Amino acid sequence: MQITVDVDRTVVAFYKFLKKHASIPFQLQKPTTTSKTDDSGSSDIKESQSSITNAKDELWELKETFIYEEVQQMIRVEWLAAQQRK
Repeated sequence: MQITVDVDRTVVAFYKFLKKHASIPFQLQKPTTTSKTDDSGSSDIKESQSSITNAKDELWELKETFIYEEVQQMIRVEWLAAQQRK
């Protein structure tokens, strides 16, 4: 079975395509947000900003991984449904 997907080669674009075309509805949970704290020292602020940036990068990686795993699961479900319809 081959599925032609005409979208950008990004996880988000693929997710949107699947969300639009999936026969079984699904929804991903939104990640929780982190709050910033104010520091008095400039070096502490830079370190904090760097830490926040790293945390955001890690969250995006986790989100993309989660979306990828969800997409893989949806593909399996769609494939099984197609096999049962045959």
